Amino acid sequence: ISVGECRSRTHLAKAGHHECSGCLIIQKTIEVLKQLLAAVSCGRKSANLEKFHDVSACIRRKDLPGAARLLLDMIAQSPGSILENAALGEVLLAMRQFGTARTYLAIAARQEPDNVKILNNLGLSYLLDSSPHEALPFLERAQELRPGSSQILMNLARCYNAIGASDKALELCQVVTRKSPANKAVRHYLAHLYGVTGQFDRAIEHHQWLIEHSYRVPDNLRAIVLLQKQTPDNNQLDRILSQLQKARSRAHKNALHFAAGKTLIDLERYEEGLGHIVSAKLIRGEKYNRQQAIKKLRHSIELFTPQFFEARAGWGDPSRTPIFIIGMPRSGSTLTEQILDCHPAIAGVGERNLFQPVLASMGHELRGDEFARNILALDQNQVRRHARDYLDTVRRECANKPFIVNKFLHNFLHIPLISLLFPNAVFIYCKRDPMDCCTSIFTNPLDWGHTYSIHLADLGWYYRYHEKVVEHWRSVVRNTFIEVNYEDTVNDLEGTIRRVLSGIGLEWDNACLAFSQSTRTIHTCSKWQVRQPLYSTSVGRWKRFGHGLAPLERALEAHRVAL
Repeated sequence: ISVGECRSRTHLAKAGHHECSGCLIIQKTIEVLKQLLAAVSCGRKSANLEKFHDVSACIRRKDLPGAARLLLDMIAQSPGSILENAALGEVLLAMRQFGTARTYLAIAARQEPDNVKILNNLGLSYLLDSSPHEALPFLERAQELRPGSSQILMNLARCYNAIGASDKALELCQVVTRKSPANKAVRHYLAHLYGVTGQFDRAIEHHQWLIEHSYRVPDNLRAIVLLQKQTPDNNQLDRILSQLQKARSRAHKNALHFAAGKTLIDLERYEEGLGHIVSAKLIRGEKYNRQQAIKKLRHSIELFTPQFFEARAGWGDPSRTPIFIIGMPRSGSTLTEQILDCHPAIAGVGERNLFQPVLASMGHELRGDEFARNILALDQNQVRRHARDYLDTVRRECANKPFIVNKFLHNFLHIPLISLLFPNAVFIYCKRDPMDCCTSIFTNPLDWGHTYSIHLADLGWYYRYHEKVVEHWRSVVRNTFIEVNYEDTVNDLEGTIRRVLSGIGLEWDNACLAFSQSTRTIHTCSKWQVRQPLYSTSVGRWKRFGHGLAPLERALEAHRVAL
């Protein structure tokens, strides 16, 4: 099956990735038909070969559910057929039904364990389902069997990148680039990998090459301005504005308005820059659902009461290994993790949703009453097993480190579940001046999951909502919370981090002062900033934007969220 790069950020959150160029989706579902026909031409036997014409017709008109139903009928007649099960697995991959796809691909794999295409698709079914560790053995085996396959090498590179082994991903991507130097999609991903590993000059060089070869020009222009501070003598503004005049698609206009906005802000033309950022936001046209957020939270508050935790005291894993950084985006969380990761006893796993498999196994996406029944039905052994599963996941990446930091900021919504599993886990709560924090969120291209950041009024409401949520759970659970204010870190780095380390139970280490020299992989918007020496120019920065931020000021002053 053909795979390619994500053209829509709506796939981003579903795949659990934080970079568009690294997100895998099924590029052309018609490729399923080509695989089937290739299998038939290779002499595979099937009792249903005639019916594949009907399957192909469904695929041609993009009726994937129809194709799946036909294949299910065929499998009912020949349950063990490799061809039908492999084909259904591919169709379900295209439908993003990853778990069900695995079921049928596994049936095919049991009969042909060294079938490279089936192994590759099994790997993708895990990778696209936010389970890169589970994907790795399938993709590595496929690569052993077909070492020259560029497609498998790229899938393996994306898998390595997803588990934090970006250096390995970079090596594989370089191999494919040497084999196919004109492959623009591979070059684009190579540029992304150079960026997340801090090799900004090389990343920019490849983005420039792609622009010269007319490949995804708006995306590459935005990438360049995010990787490099724009100056009066070195900026992309004329090129960006020229492209903006020609842009037709919403995605291109969005990317170019953000690029123009960031450039103008770098050039200290703040109000002009904010105008472009607002235009970029309006192009998305989404509206944050405040009532839905409150409804979900109230279900959690009704479930996770002080009495709930009293009845389950001692159930969780007593390990002190897990540390969770919570807070709003752009609150200094990446900087805090970067500094802590420099301590010899601490490892950071970045902003990756490693708690998601645990949530999924508990049915977190079910309706409130169904999820509550699942939680109330848990016994101590099940709670300990869920805790062990999470620890096994993070320890695979951070062996020999007694403390492991998870910086997936949405975990603030899962504080009670984390507390149930890890009553001794430490939460580091990053905070920043509300106006500075929200201004930074608004002027940065966060992924498309952050719909609260589109309108300034919603952003102000969400900031207060976030505060109220954390305040509530701090009053319910017994875990240690350590507040880290961004302004304190800027003014007294060593004193602030000494206090954090003391709360964790560690001594000071001078290595924490060398955070800007770290070569670790960073996928967030802060990948450039945290590789610079500490600076204070972002404190009070919101005041430079004039009256354009008035809706945000009003929202922050007016909204006191009632839970």
